Amino acid sequence: MTELKPDERWSILYNANDFDTFIKICTPEIWLKPEVPKHIHDSFGIIRKLLDHSYYVYEFYDEAASKALLIFEMALKLRYEEIEGKKWNKWDNLQKLIQYFADGQYFEADNPDYFDHIRHVRNSHAQNSLVLVVR
Repeated sequence: MTELKPDERWSILYNANDFDTFIKICTPEIWLKPEVPKHIHDSFGIIRKLLDHSYYVYEFYDEAASKALLIFEMALKLRYEEIEGKKWNKWDNLQKLIQYFADGQYFEADNPDYFDHIRHVRNSHAQNSLVLVVR
């Protein structure tokens, strides 16, 4: 069995020389309200594990971010269906979906630049994934 060793990039880039420091300065805190469905909580539990393990395998961080963005979008669509009693129009984009929830003041954060950044990162991940499949 291979011994796990910290990926040196965390130490070089962020001076995270031990696991506790890495968790404190390099990983986001994930907090979901109790009323969020269990499968969303479970999915973010996997994301948390990927983030934790990225201390040893740097690339797991990108995998965690990609999964978090997909789960975020899925959770918004499920919540929209609960509120409106109908499915989100698959032809409407993520920007409209985020705007729906922002207009209804469902988010605790209200910074439009933050949501534009989320959308941009999600689109980048989706486009990179498609490029890999096409090649």
